Amino acid sequence: RASGRLAALRLPAGDYELYDWTLVVPNQYGGNEFTPKRAFGYRFKIEAGRATYLGNVDLRMTEQDTYNITVENKARRDIALLAKKLPSMKAEDIIYRPGEMRP
Repeated sequence: RASGRLAALRLPAGDYELYDWTLVVPNQYGGNEFTPKRAFGYRFKIEAGRATYLGNVDLRMTEQDTYNITVENKARRDIALLAKKLPSMKAEDIIYRPGEMRP
């Protein structure tokens, strides 16, 4: 079953990179942790005074503990959800600037 979360972060202008993640799956013993077995990176840029939509970052795990990360433009859906969460944020002030995935 897929689940997701919309995240809005305040970041200073600059260049960024997501390069690691940890997924914790709860169980009766506490939980299992999954992290990437190989290096990856998702680089993106934040402009001063602008809200930036990075895209829908989707992490898919398999039964063999492998994963696939994709980024899709789901701006229409996500910006509508954000407008409900943060009414002060105007859709016209948000730019779509997907990052660059590197292996």
